Amino acid sequence: MQTKKEEVNLSIIQAAECEFFLRGYKEASMRKIAEKAHTTIGNLYNYYSNKEALYAAVIEDTVAAVDELLKNHEEVHLAIDKIMGDIEAVLEEHEYLFPLDLMVSPPFLIFLKGCEGTKFEFVRKELLDKFCAHIGDHLGMEPDDIVCETLTKIYIEGAISIGEKNISNEEKKRHIKNYIITSSLGVLKDRYI
Repeated sequence: MQTKKEEVNLSIIQAAECEFFLRGYKEASMRKIAEKAHTTIGNLYNYYSNKEALYAAVIEDTVAAVDELLKNHEEVHLAIDKIMGDIEAVLEEHEYLFPLDLMVSPPFLIFLKGCEGTKFEFVRKELLDKFCAHIGDHLGMEPDDIVCETLTKIYIEGAISIGEKNISNEEKKRHIKNYIITSSLGVLKDRYI
């Protein structure tokens, strides 16, 4: 029987991370993990008795961190409730900044979904650029930072998704408002952290 070596184990773990990330647990192959780790399948099984044991070794630190997060949830929940109340107050006080009727209207959704090739393409780009810059201001980043660009896409896709639901406009407005509040928790970090 081979002696277990830390460097071989590390190589197996790294190969498994890659395989599980790319293929997920069900589709991951122990044979491919062994190949990527530059070891034999027999040696891999010397380290880990089965795929689930290897999977557990890959994610056990993450699971422990998630468990800790869940234990601390109540403290975080109370702080978030206060922040959400503050954000909701701003939304109500400055309704003109968040025109919910406009945001759930079919023409606005059509505009957001894309107007490439029309004379309105520039206006849509300008709106998205300003939104991206706004996010950058809150996060202390340049508007062309990949995080700002990604968040802009996410926010727009979320608004479109809510607007396309087959529910009343009042329900859509309530969901859009909750979406804005929830999204704001991340971009307003500079005020609360």
